[in-house]
Amino acid sequence: MKSIAEEFVHVRRGRMYLYLRPSHAEALLGIQVQRIGEWLETHYWAREVAFGRSTLAVKRPALPDGSGLVIKGYHHGGLLGRLLGKRYFSKRRALNAIAAGDTARRAGVPVPLSVLAAAERAFLFGYHIYEASVEVSGAEPLGLALNLGASLPARVPRGMRSRRRLVIEASARVVRALHDAGVDHRDLNLANLLATQSGGQVTVYVLDFDSVRVGAPLSLARRLHALHRMYRSAVKLHPQHQPPPPLMQARWLRAYCAGNEELAAYLLKRRATFSRHTRWHQILWRTQSSSRRAA
Repeated sequence: MKSIAEEFVHVRRGRMYLYLRPSHAEALLGIQVQRIGEWLETHYWAREVAFGRSTLAVKRPALPDGSGLVIKGYHHGGLLGRLLGKRYFSKRRALNAIAAGDTARRAGVPVPLSVLAAAERAFLFGYHIYEASVEVSGAEPLGLALNLGASLPARVPRGMRSRRRLVIEASARVVRALHDAGVDHRDLNLANLLATQSGGQVTVYVLDFDSVRVGAPLSLARRLHALHRMYRSAVKLHPQHQPPPPLMQARWLRAYCAGNEELAAYLLKRRATFSRHTRWHQILWRTQSSSRRAA
C-alpha cells in the first residue's frame, strides 16, 4: 500500500512545496493566479480567523463544482508556540495529518477531504505549513449545535430537544468509531467536531488530525483521557463555565459505550473524575473572565 506522500502529486513552485491529492490536482493547479503558493499565502493572511492553535481562511468558490476550500495555517501550541510560532522543521507535517485523517475515513469516520498540503520555506530555517480541505457545507461546531454556549429558555422547544438528541448520539458514535479504529486524537474538543443535518439525519465530522497517533484500538485509560478533554472543552464553552446538563452527559456516554459493557462499567466507575479534573480549570477561567470584565 502506497504512503500518502507517494499517492499525492508533488509540485515545487518557488519557495513553496505543494502536495496535491490526484483527484483534485488539475483543479487546484488551474487556479488563475501565477503561483498557487501566492494564492494560498495572500488569501490566508487576508482572511485568517483564530481557531485554537491554528488559523483558518475560507475560499469560495475554489473548485469547479462550486465547493469552497478551508485553508488551515499550522501554529505550535504552548511553549513551542512562543519559541517557534509557525515554523516547523518537517515540510511533510500536513501530509502526516492528512494520512491520519484518511485512516479515520477508511474506518467509517466522517472527515473533511483534505486535498492539498503545502510547505513554504521560511526565512533562515524551517517551513510554514498549510493544509486545504473541501468545505463541509452547512456545518457548525458541535458546541453551537448543542447550544452549550447559549442561554436556553426554561422550556426547550420539542424540535430543539429532538435535534440536540440526534447531535449527542451522532457525536458519541463518531468518537467511539475513531477510538475503535486506533486513532488517538490528542486535541479532541468540541471545536474539532462539526455537525451537519440533512432531513432527520445528523452527521458529525472530525477535524484537525495534526496531533494524532494511529495504532491499535485505544485502551480504556486513553479513552478516558480523551473524554476528559472533550468534557473540559464543553465546560470552557459555557458563559459561566458550568458543565453540560447531567442528562446530556448520561445520554452521550450511553451512546459512546453502546454494546460494550466493559467500557460502560469503566467509565461509570470513573464518572466523578470528569468534574474533578476540570475544577482548577474552572477557577482559572472564571478568574480570567472577571479580570476581563473589570478591565
